[in-house]
Amino acid sequence: MWKSYLLLFFGVFALAHCETGEETGPKLLVSKQILNKYLVETKDIEIKYTIFNIGSSAAVGVTLTDNTFHPDVFDVAGGYLFAEFARVPPQSNVSHVVVVRPKSFGYFNFTSAEVQYKSSDESSAVSFFIMFYYEIICFKNVCCPHMAASKII
Repeated sequence: MWKSYLLLFFGVFALAHCETGEETGPKLLVSKQILNKYLVETKDIEIKYTIFNIGSSAAVGVTLTDNTFHPDVFDVAGGYLFAEFARVPPQSNVSHVVVVRPKSFGYFNFTSAEVQYKSSDESSAVSFFIMFYYEIICFKNVCCPHMAASKII
């Protein structure tokens, strides 16, 4: 989880120090977090998306799409892999949570999700991807023999 915050910090730092001229329009930072401590076959995986608008105006028609979780490999247990927000006001954020369940154990790559938005109702869509890469191992079962031994003694 700290890696997501570190990525977010560097994104804010880069935007703050690379900007020349006046700041106008929306500027979105996007975070994708896996909230689980352990990833286990047939157990729910919670994914939280947070969109921060650090710009000076509202982002309009914001859409978030995540095609990472293929239906052959994951079931959607709660929420949707697509979210729409009419507006994200300046200096605020919105969140979206989805719960997926792996159908089998193995190696999976969680890659980026796509976010599209407009700077005003008349402008064309601007698209960018969440900078996120995560390789996970979904275990068949979780066993902690050291914890069991400490409880027996």
